[in-house]
Amino acid sequence: MTLPQTVRAIYLKARLIGSVALLALVVGCSQGLYEKRLIEPDASQGQSCRNRCELLKTQCRQRQETRERACQDWYNQAKEDYDLCRNGGAGKCRSPQTCLGADMSICDRQYEDCFITCGGRIEKRIKLSPDTKSKTETAAAGKAAATN
Repeated sequence: MTLPQTVRAIYLKARLIGSVALLALVVGCSQGLYEKRLIEPDASQGQSCRNRCELLKTQCRQRQETRERACQDWYNQAKEDYDLCRNGGAGKCRSPQTCLGADMSICDRQYEDCFITCGGRIEKRIKLSPDTKSKTETAAAGKAAATN
């Protein structure tokens, strides 16, 4: 069973999007090591610039959700075609790739770029693990008890 040219094109686009999303996921995993703090720009920059950033972020999120819904629709159709192919006894049926989910980190990065353009700053600090914090607090409590 040969897929129509348009379905094949959609399939190839979906694989490309999936590959890009996977790459973004791998790169994004390192982002969990940091915590970010947004420092507001001077009031002279105006609220309108920050409002524009929020609007751009909202629109980006909507686009990502729309892409995810389109991918899910494509996947459902491709899965039906795959099942028909398998049930028909064809030997070369290709299972469709699943969707990776909407990547909202793209929108967050765009927002941060816009925020900086408005005059804001972003501070990144390495996160301390909960274990490190509890060990520090335990050591401080132990020293306090020893001096009493």
